[in-house]
Formats: sequence, C-alpha cells, structure tokens
Amino acid sequence: VFSRWISPEEASAMCPFLSLPSTAKVLFTPDDGYVDPCVLAGSYLTSARNAGLETRFNTSVQSLEMTETNVITAVIASDGQRYLTDLAVDCGGVWAGLLGHQSAANFEPLSMAPTRSHYWIATASDDSFPRNHPNVILPDLQIYTRPSPSG
Repeated sequence: VFSRWISPEEASAMCPFLSLPSTAKVLFTPDDGYVDPCVLAGSYLTSARNAGLETRFNTSVQSLEMTETNVITAVIASDGQRYLTDLAVDCGGVWAGLLGHQSAANFEPLSMAPTRSHYWIATASDDSFPRNHPNVILPDLQIYTRPSPSG
C-alpha cells in the first residue's frame, strides 16, 4: 500500500482537529480503509445462510476439534453438541484467539489488541471533522478516528 511522509501542516490541513507539534512524524496512506466488524460479521452470516448453512444463536462454543496441522474438524458447543465442519468463523473480536489456543498447542491467530471504544459524534456543521478526512491513528494516545460512511 502506497504511503508517504507529510508535514504536520499538511496533516492539519486535511484534519483540522489535529494540533501537531512541528516535529511530528506523519505518515499518509491515501488508499487506507477500514472494516466495520459488525458489517463484516453480518456479511459472513448472510453468505452462510445463502449457502444453505444452519446458524445457531445463543450457543457458546466450548472447543474446536482440530487435526495436528490445525485443520478444524468439529465445533463443540457448551451443551456438548458436536457440529462437524471444516470451517468456522470466530467473531470473538480480540479474544477470538483464546478458543484456538485452548484447542491446539501450535495455533497462531492474527494478533489483535483489545480496544476500549469511545465515540465522538460531530454535527454536520462541525468543520473540525471534514466529511472526507482520512483515517487518523494516534498510537501514543491509543486512539483513532475515521469518517462515518454516512458523512
């Protein structure tokens, strides 16, 4: 993905809500994007239903049965019910890897960090947050902002 370093002034012009020191390092990735986890999980669910798969709600997963090479063969529900499968979508967020670790010694999930979310809602007349502002990630503060799909 193409990225380039920009000046703090250029960043502040794109994102008026930023107040950066002149020594700030700013990396701009023009084609950056994001995935809304609720929309993604909903899309998985819709695709599964369209493919004729059965879905279960309010059913906790206790463990996965896996081969020595980490291929899933079954999902075991907390009520003991065993569901044969070769694919499972774990929508457990940042805790998703825990299930894999409980089920296989050499399981390596995608690394994610827990995030506590707070939402700032800007009114349509607030010029501090332009509709087309880029995603902004401030790692030292552990916050980010992105434009809303609805503006």
